Amino acid sequence: MGRMLPIPPEFKSLYKRHKYFRNSVVYKYTTSSVAEKMVEKGSMKIGSLLAYREIESEKLRDLSEGKNIAYTAEAISSDIVHDRNIIKRLIEIEEGCTGTFRNLGGEVNFDFPIICFSYVNNEETMLSLSDEKNNYDTCVQVSDILGLAEKVSDYLSNRFRSQAYFRCLPVYYRNRIRPFTEGSPPNDMAAFEKEPSFEANAECRILFRCESIDEHLILKFKDGATNDHIFELPSLKSHFEIVDISS
Repeated sequence: MGRMLPIPPEFKSLYKRHKYFRNSVVYKYTTSSVAEKMVEKGSMKIGSLLAYREIESEKLRDLSEGKNIAYTAEAISSDIVHDRNIIKRLIEIEEGCTGTFRNLGGEVNFDFPIICFSYVNNEETMLSLSDEKNNYDTCVQVSDILGLAEKVSDYLSNRFRSQAYFRCLPVYYRNRIRPFTEGSPPNDMAAFEKEPSFEANAECRILFRCESIDEHLILKFKDGATNDHIFELPSLKSHFEIVDISS
């Protein structure tokens, strides 16, 4: 696939064990009115995880969604901390001080444009994502998810004049404590990890970014920049079909 980014080496073995790795068919739970727009107009919503978290009900949302959280794997001595280390930015270290810092960590918000789906169709998954606030009552089956991701990447590249690439992976439900990489940018793989308590969501996500993670993909409009965007792409209609929710 032309615009699909490779999986980082440290995640390859993990995803080879994922039951739903590289599923070609996924599902979108939504309202009937939104489902009709998807099927009739090729309508899709793209947004940051922070934005998705804000529109979810308080009882269903993941409060750490949209955050890249990391903890030190081992103690760090203050005398070897340099200006680029994230610890330096978290706490002020006086010149010449000595000592050891343990169990330090930090979190960085990130706003990669993302589209969310589920990789299974059943009532349990729908109910884990829906309540009286969003009233999801319809399931849209999405075929050839990688083909869809390529089309959306092309659209974003042409619309915003910045070459867009994508990762399309199922979410892995595990504890998200990881060692930090000194001086590294926000890790986009954090978008594909959630706590085990959210496993019923069975999410698959498409994340869009520039080829280099150092270059930020921003969707710029006349009234400012935002990574939340609803668009219509007629070529997507062939990917969508309204189906019954499995019991």
